Amino acid sequence: MKISIEGTEYPLQESIGGAALGDLLALKKRGITVSSIQGAFKVVAEVLGSKGTGADLLENEEYIDNIIGVIFLALRKGGQNITLADAEKVPASEVFLVLEESDLDPKDEEAEPPQTSTT
Repeated sequence: MKISIEGTEYPLQESIGGAALGDLLALKKRGITVSSIQGAFKVVAEVLGSKGTGADLLENEEYIDNIIGVIFLALRKGGQNITLADAEKVPASEVFLVLEESDLDPKDEEAEPPQTSTT
């Protein structure tokens, strides 16, 4: 899975798993952890699995905080020197989860990988 931020795709696992310790500490001080980020993606699956929309996700403050954390980590891993305050300014309409073939359920092997909005 990748996250698309303002038109640029970033590998999600590398962004989280390869985060600098200082970046993780900055997130922890705000109450965002790797576990809470993983929980946010479970919320995505639940909402979209129940035919919810990205608008439903934006009702969840914890989800929004964690997506800001992912944006921060992805952009930092991508070489941008941004702050959490900068990550908060990214428009929700410019953030998408991009599913890859490996993200699809094996039962859906013939399905095209969809682009899923997080907004």
